[in-house]
Amino acid sequence: MPIDDELAAIIAVFIDNSCKRSNEENNPEEFIFVRYRGPRKGKPYSQEWIRQNLNALSIEREILGEDGKTFHFKTHQFRHTYAVKLLNNGTDILTVKELLAHASPEMTMRYAKLLDTTKRKAFEEAVKQGIFSFDMNGEVNEIKPNEDIPSNVLEMLWREQKLTAVDNAYGTCHARINGNCPYSEEPPCLTCNGGSPCKDLAIGFSNLDLQKYELLVKTATKTIEALQLRGRSEIAEKNKRNLDRFQSILNTLEGGNIIFGRLERIKRKKVLNND
Repeated sequence: MPIDDELAAIIAVFIDNSCKRSNEENNPEEFIFVRYRGPRKGKPYSQEWIRQNLNALSIEREILGEDGKTFHFKTHQFRHTYAVKLLNNGTDILTVKELLAHASPEMTMRYAKLLDTTKRKAFEEAVKQGIFSFDMNGEVNEIKPNEDIPSNVLEMLWREQKLTAVDNAYGTCHARINGNCPYSEEPPCLTCNGGSPCKDLAIGFSNLDLQKYELLVKTATKTIEALQLRGRSEIAEKNKRNLDRFQSILNTLEGGNIIFGRLERIKRKKVLNND
């Protein structure tokens, strides 16, 4: 089970304490967290004991839930938190399944749905702050400032964002709703030259270019994973073509290389000038 350095240091203290206090009589199975006396001597702490002490701490420290009342802990909630944190940080569903020791991916999908609900709430809160749109001149204008937006509109926005958009370098494109815009699945800077990158495009001269393509690979990967989980293989494939382009460019940059599209033009220009 992977843990961070801080938690590993804390557990190391408990291991050292257990080694010093344990013997064959009070801890024959060499547990780290063990009862050294009483009817459960030599056995680990029970879930009920842990739950009671956590809830005593909750009362003592005035830990409140979303309803404003004292929060009541259940030990299984730690699995929920662990799973959702993994998903939030980009861990794929199969890895989460293995870490939770689930028998099937379907069991782990409960956490994906929980995460989806969390994202949905964040999305709704962001929308309620105001929706913005481009006008005919390309300016960004607020179109629904500080208004409550009907739930059916939120649902439509959410579903289109989640399931019909194609991720690209500038945002997510919804052209597929009305037809297959080639540029939504083929960023023009990478495809305008007969399906190849534009000859005026140079990548790698800025040290930020590596970060740009690392982010593009990450967002495209997460988009594909979400679409595949929901059975949207057609749109996942469109995003996959973008991912392949981004990954190829990233691999080149990580090798310390620069991609310079104008090189052939400069060569021709030099030849003409020499003539």
